[in-house]
Amino acid sequence: MAKQLSSITSLAEDLGYSIRERKLYINSVQQLYIVVNLIYCVSINFSLNCALLRFGLLTAI
Repeated sequence: MAKQLSSITSLAEDLGYSIRERKLYINSVQQLYIVVNLIYCVSINFSLNCALLRFGLLTAI
């Protein structure tokens, strides 16, 4: 019983770790996407409005 409980606990910890890791990964990808969009908009269009619009749309999602 104790062995079974410890394996369940370790499984839960692994699951929690992978969820945390995935959240970090999603956040970093989202931030990278925002930065790329800002650079693209500002350099291609020379327009901060475009970058701010995209940033606003992305944060609204």
